Amino acid sequence: MALKRMLEWSPAQFDPQVIQQFIRFLGIYPVGSLVELESGRIAIVTEPTADLLRPNLLIVYSARHGHFVKPQPLSLESHRDERIVGIVPAARYGIDVADFI
Repeated sequence: MALKRMLEWSPAQFDPQVIQQFIRFLGIYPVGSLVELESGRIAIVTEPTADLLRPNLLIVYSARHGHFVKPQPLSLESHRDERIVGIVPAARYGIDVADFI
């Protein structure tokens, strides 16, 4: 949300090039973020990639089935059929990200 606002405010408030570099540095999905995938799986962002919308992930939970799954790495750059639909709060699923990092 904050990154979206910063983009909306540039160029009036911020230098657009600086904002773009800041977003690339931080990443749209920072490492440790918990995200929901279109498939209903919940994953932790483990590493940004060149495509800011397709980071590397660790799948840890199935929202559709309501239980933890064996952690499985997933590269969204390689798996073009999967996508992130949103960021989710860890408390929603009782996930402690520190347990997986």
